Amino acid sequence: MPPTIDDDFLKLVIGRVEIRVWLSCASDPESAKQHIADCKEQVRRFTGTLPGDVYVFIIFDWAEKGVKIERFTALE
Repeated sequence: MPPTIDDDFLKLVIGRVEIRVWLSCASDPESAKQHIADCKEQVRRFTGTLPGDVYVFIIFDWAEKGVKIERFTALE
């Protein structure tokens, strides 16, 4: 299944900042995991991504009533 394109996330990807923080929610743990994987793939595909670009993904999981937090550094 190809990654889902999130137009709002793309706005974050094109910005040049030290750390990018993405807040979102998902219906269950698997959806949260897939959402983060899709975001990482968008970062990898973006031609303006530079080595060392840092992202922090914070995803609220409605089913578990918890938060998944993951740090990602591009092109490592």
